[in-house]
Amino acid sequence: MKITTGSSLKIHQGKPTYQYLAAFTGTLTIITSGMHYGWPSPSLPKLLEQNSTMEVSTDEGSWMAVMPLLGAVIGALIVGVTVDILGRKRTIILTTFPFFAGWIMVAYAKSVTVLYVARFIAGVADGWAFTAVPMYIGEIADPKIRGLLGSGVSVTWIFGILLINVIGSYLSITVTALVSSLLPVLALLTFVWMPESPYYLLMRNQPKEAQRSLQKFRGLEDVDAELNRLTVAVRQQTHNTGKFLDLFAVKGNRRAVLVILIVRAGQQLSGTTAITFYAQSIFKEAGDDISFELATIIYFSVQLAMTMVCSSIVDRTGRRPRLLYQ
Repeated sequence: MKITTGSSLKIHQGKPTYQYLAAFTGTLTIITSGMHYGWPSPSLPKLLEQNSTMEVSTDEGSWMAVMPLLGAVIGALIVGVTVDILGRKRTIILTTFPFFAGWIMVAYAKSVTVLYVARFIAGVADGWAFTAVPMYIGEIADPKIRGLLGSGVSVTWIFGILLINVIGSYLSITVTALVSSLLPVLALLTFVWMPESPYYLLMRNQPKEAQRSLQKFRGLEDVDAELNRLTVAVRQQTHNTGKFLDLFAVKGNRRAVLVILIVRAGQQLSGTTAITFYAQSIFKEAGDDISFELATIIYFSVQLAMTMVCSSIVDRTGRRPRLLYQ
C-alpha cells in the first residue's frame, strides 16, 4: 500500500464492492425517475384516443407531461435542507415513497386531476433524487472510479426512459404503472442496507460511524489517512460556509455558474425534453415502415448505448473533452 505526500490521495488496494452496490441500489430511484419522466411518450397517445377510458384534451395532456418539471423545482428547493438534516441515505430512501405513490395514483386514476397530482408528486421526488443520489455517490466513491459511478446516474435515467417506453408500448396504462411501482419498492429494500456517506457522518460529528462507513466502502481496515483528509475538508466547509450571493460576488464562482448555465441551456434548448415527452407521438406523425413504438425503442436504445460509452471512458478522457465533442 502506498501513501503519497502532501495533499495527494491514498492509493487504495481494497475492494470497492460496496461502492458499486451502493451506487447501483441508489440509482434504482433514478431509473424510477426516468420512467416517470418518459411516461407521457407511450401513455399520452393512449389517453388521447377516442376510445380512451378517460377524456383528456391535448392541452391537458401537455400539462400532464410537464407536471414533473414543476414538482422538481419544489423538490430541489426542499432537498437542500433534508440532505444535511436527514442525511444523504435517508433522503434517497425517502424518495421511494412518493415515487411509489405516484405510480399507484396513475394506475387507479379516474380523472385528469389525479394524474396531475401523481405526476407532480413524482416530480418532487425527482428533485430530491437528482440532488441526493449524485451527492451520495460523489462522497462515497474512490477518485479513480468516481467518474464511472457518477455518470451512472445519466445511464440509469436514460435506461428508465427506455424501460417505460418498452413496457408502456405493449401494456395498458394501469398495468404499466403497477409494474413500474415495483422499482421504488426494490430500491427501498436494497438501498436501506447501504452505509451512510462518511462525509455526512463527519458533518454530524460521528467519527466512529464515519470510519466504519469508510472501511466498508474502501474494503480496508486502515482508512486513517483518508478519514483525516475528510475531517479537514468538513472543518473547512463548516468554517467557510458560502452564501448565495457568493456565486456572483466571487470571480471564480461567476465563471463556474456561467459554464453551467451555457451547458444546461444548450442541452435544454436543443429540444431533448420535448422529444422525450412526445417521442411516440412524433414517430407516429412522421410515419415509417416500422411501427412508431419500435422506432421509439430504437431511438432511446441508441441514446442509452452512447451514454454507456461516454460513462466508460469519462475517467480516462476527462469531462471537458466529452462536453466539447457533443
